[in-house]
This record gives sequence, structure tokens and C-alpha cells, in this order.
Amino acid sequence: IAHNSSRFDQILINRTLGSEDFQKQKIIDTSSIKLIPKSLEIFLTQSFNFCCPLCDKREEKGGKKNFFGCPHYPSLKTIDSLNHLQSSLDNLTNELKSSAKTSQELNTLFSPLSKWIRTKWVGKTESEYDEILEKLTKKQSFCYSYVKNEEVLEEEKLPPIEEWQDSYLDNKKPTTEAEVKEANEMFNFAGCKKIGDFYDFYLRIDVELLCCVFESWRKLGKDNFSLDPVHYVS
Repeated sequence: IAHNSSRFDQILINRTLGSEDFQKQKIIDTSSIKLIPKSLEIFLTQSFNFCCPLCDKREEKGGKKNFFGCPHYPSLKTIDSLNHLQSSLDNLTNELKSSAKTSQELNTLFSPLSKWIRTKWVGKTESEYDEILEKLTKKQSFCYSYVKNEEVLEEEKLPPIEEWQDSYLDNKKPTTEAEVKEANEMFNFAGCKKIGDFYDFYLRIDVELLCCVFESWRKLGKDNFSLDPVHYVS
């Protein structure tokens, strides 16, 4: 599950899956690919099985292909959470956060993030953990347009504000000085030594926030309609 993946991440993944070099590696079973298209490039969902050496050997010996997929290797199914929750991750996070009246409720609503915080910053008091959770329950900023190659990830400090303008996101507001300042404070707070460290931290927070938001959506679906959104594409 990824937010707005059908318009960004999934397109890049599909280009890789369709490349000749990737197919030669026999990582996935191309015959198992199933999808529901919305356009030539955008898919509501898709799934595929990973290649399994054990199953391949069985087929080479004349055995039948397992209709339900490989019992040894898991299959992968993608869902774009934006088809369920049609707002930015920033807005969804703020909305979920605003529904918490106490620090205890905030820890409950953001339980996955709260648990991760306790593994990264060991030995803190409960009040300190609450402060960290309050700090991290918001969408972070990252200098996407500045990272043009892997060497940039080795740089030991974040770039100036001029390098934070993401021109490929037409509807994105310009990054403010306050956001860049906050990113630098977060860089130091997370103990980052280089941009690559901050990139990993940024992605981890993104994943944790989406997990919290979508789990809240799942709870709503189960409690009110006895339906689990993960079984639906929108």
C-alpha cells in the first residue's frame, strides 16, 4: 500500500518490470501478472508472484504449475491508498492528529509510529516519548530535486532553500524557509550524518504515518460496515 503510487512509484516499478535486463534475472513470474487498468500507464491494482527455484524445478520435471501461486515465496499486490483516502498524506495526518484529545489518544491513533519511536530512542521517559511523537506526527520535507545521483546522498548537510523547489510537482507549494529550517533541525534530532541518513529517516516517517492513517481507515470500515479496505481497490 502506497499513497498516490499509481501515478508515481508504480509507473517506475512497471518500467523496471518490463525491461529486458530485469526479465532476464527471472525475479518475478511474468505470466502471473494481473492488473486492473485505469489507463495505459495507471493501474488501480496489480499483483504478481515471485519466481521460485523449487517450483521451477518441479515444472522442469513435468509437474503442474500451482494455480494459486507459489507456496514457498509470497506474491505481491499493490494498492494505491489515494483511491481510498483522496487527500494528501499531510492533510490526512493532520486530520487524524486533530481527533486526539490527549497524549494517550495520540499514542493509540499513531500506535505503529509510537512503537517505532520507542525502538529508535531507547531509555526516554513517557513525557519525552510524547514530545517526540508530537514532533513526528506531521509530514516531513525533503529536497527531492537536489538528489540527482547517489553521490549527493553522501553529503554531510542539507542544501540551501534554492535546491528544495520540486518543479516536477506542479501542484506543490514552494518550500518555505521555515520548512527548510525544520528539516535541518530534524536532521540533527534524528542523528543523521549525511543526506542519505535523512532520506531513510524521511521515508520511514512517511511509511509510519501512512500505516497509522490507513489502519484508522481499516478500523472505520470494519467497525461500521464489516469490510476491510485492504480487500478493495478503492
